[in-house]
Amino acid sequence: MDFGLHNKKVLITGGTRGIGRAIAQSLAREKAQVGVIGRSRTDLKSVTSIHIDLTKANGVTKAIREFRRHIGNPDIIINNIGDTLGISDPYCSLQDWRRVFRINFEIAVELNELCIPHMKKQGWGRIVHTASNASLENSGPVTYCVTKAALDAYCSRLGGRLAVDGIRVSAILPGAIIANGNYWDRTSFTRPDHAANYIQERLPLGRFGRPEDISDIITYLSSDKASCFFGDDLGIDGGQSKHFFGQV
Repeated sequence: MDFGLHNKKVLITGGTRGIGRAIAQSLAREKAQVGVIGRSRTDLKSVTSIHIDLTKANGVTKAIREFRRHIGNPDIIINNIGDTLGISDPYCSLQDWRRVFRINFEIAVELNELCIPHMKKQGWGRIVHTASNASLENSGPVTYCVTKAALDAYCSRLGGRLAVDGIRVSAILPGAIIANGNYWDRTSFTRPDHAANYIQERLPLGRFGRPEDISDIITYLSSDKASCFFGDDLGIDGGQSKHFFGQV
């Protein structure tokens, strides 16, 4: 299917591994001009790699400047960066709270605010946020759940405000994903019984999600075919979320 994304300029944060890498590949297949921003470089030949740490105070500004220099103003933004940062203590310091808030929420807001004026001017834009099913229920560290919930609420309200300007804002809510080198990939080798029990107890699909389960849906949300989809959340977790079963 042709999604009409030929030569659209796409900026992806967290695009060098896992879900982000799969998104970059999917959009590149549609002949979009893709630039990925991250602390590590990508080996994908079909995309532009911008090596910048977005968590730094001036990281987002530098990243946008480099993206514009290499590709131009973004037509599509995929805010895919996110992490627990290994912080699991609900009584952690405010400094740790701010670190998690920065990576899961603040970077997306800062990036959007730098790019939305151009989208408004041209009357077209797409912004997709990778939130998490943890934004709706207890499924991870407190800091992670809270900051992803903030991103989810931001997406919902921003989507309604920008729809009249031709800009579509949406969020996806992945569940447990297995990708090369990530938590579930490592756990499957180091604690196979735990991984197997998690699948049996939490994943009706019978397996972990894969990056490719997410990437093509994001390609759809980046296109005109999703013109009526804005301010909405799309759960993509194989039935993992308890609220799907009325068990919250």
